[in-house]
Amino acid sequence: MIEIFKPKIEGREKAVWQTAEGRKLPMSKISHQHLSNIYWYNKVFSTDIRQRNCKHRMEFCMRFAEHKIKELYQGKILSWKPVYKYEKIWLEELNSLKENNILFEGCKIGELDQNLI
Repeated sequence: MIEIFKPKIEGREKAVWQTAEGRKLPMSKISHQHLSNIYWYNKVFSTDIRQRNCKHRMEFCMRFAEHKIKELYQGKILSWKPVYKYEKIWLEELNSLKENNILFEGCKIGELDQNLI
């Protein structure tokens, strides 16, 4: 499994988030939508991870995003807006797409944009 999102600590106090593209964003610069995407990505895909260590890492990332959303945005998790084409492929493999709607446990949690990277 490719590590998609990795929380990293650089220096003593400067926390950054590394994206799938390898960009490092200071925690203070991560948008509400980005945190919500991190939450949903890890929540949905951790349900299908067979390797225990990957599942734990994904659950950690999901809890991390949830914590930051509670801290910064009164706990409001936005709808998932996937960015990458491979997310669409993986969602199709999980039968989690109906038209462009993303479904999880029978509920709509987001939509696919046609402009995926």
